[in-house]
Amino acid sequence: MKKNDWLLAGAVLVIACLASVFLYGGRERGSCVLVQVDGTEYGTYDLYTDQVIEIGTSNRLEIRDGEAFMAYAECPDQLCVHMAPISQVHELIVCMPNRVAVEVVERRNGRTITSRSGRLIQAGICGMTNRCTEKHLRTI
Repeated sequence: MKKNDWLLAGAVLVIACLASVFLYGGRERGSCVLVQVDGTEYGTYDLYTDQVIEIGTSNRLEIRDGEAFMAYAECPDQLCVHMAPISQVHELIVCMPNRVAVEVVERRNGRTITSRSGRLIQAGICGMTNRCTEKHLRTI
């Protein structure tokens, strides 16, 4: 390989490393999951309390060891059931046929901070204390 080939390969490697740090390095664990059915808030659940949430008769969300995953869904494709567990702020599980969305969110002063529109939702169900920093509030 010529000198320019090595320089190009090195530059591509540096850019790939920087992109991965930018995309995955700054992620923080959430404190709650916000469940929405047909665009309406269904509930907010503590991510650090192991529990099973029946979402109507169509879906079952399980929270275990700080991660949430869809354990059961009455839909033909089962894509939501096969998704990896979520625990980082802004991660989502969506069941399109049943119109169910589960998002990992953060709490600040009794308010749930969600990523989709940057809005603050009052939610008193999740009893987590302030785990959010000022950096999170500046990003929404």
